[in-house]
This record gives sequence, C-alpha cells and structure tokens, in this order.
Amino acid sequence: MTDLAKLDTEGVERVLAVVAHPDDMEYGAAIARRIREVRPQMAISLTWELDVGFGINHVDHRACGMALMDAIRDADNPWIFQDLGLKRWKVERALFCA
Repeated sequence: MTDLAKLDTEGVERVLAVVAHPDDMEYGAAIARRIREVRPQMAISLTWELDVGFGINHVDHRACGMALMDAIRDADNPWIFQDLGLKRWKVERALFCA
C-alpha cells in the first residue's frame, strides 16, 4: 500500500501540493492561496531546522518548511494577498518533522 493510499484509510480526505521553486517570490503566495481555498485544519511539512538530531537537514527540506510556516501566517493575515479575493483562514495545527 502506498503512503497516499494509507492516508485514505486513516481518514485523510485529500493531500494537496504546491509545485514551485522555493526561491520564487510567488511561492509563498501560491501556498497561502491554496490554504485559503482549501481551508485545512492541519498542515504538515518538513522542518526548517538545520540540525534535526541525526544530521544536517537538506536545504530544500528547510525551504519547504519555512515557506509553509510563512504561508500559514500569511493566509490568516487579512491585510496581505487581498487581490486573491479569498477570505483569510487560520490553520489550527501544523506539524513540522525531519
């Protein structure tokens, strides 16, 4: 059973991904847009931390974690991304893992 199929049996309704390069300025806006569209209760990503206890975390993993953390904050800020025409959304729980 694939990891995604396993999620379905555990009650996860859908898994979404934003595909973009983390250095792109539009990356954070794209993630915040998806958060506002989908309105998830929880978000999961890799951690932004450098030292993850068993070695050094890879740069792209850190960039993903930081981008999601920023987008979670931004999706709940009514003053930014007003041009999206979407109501702000607060993600209640976020999990960042190594």
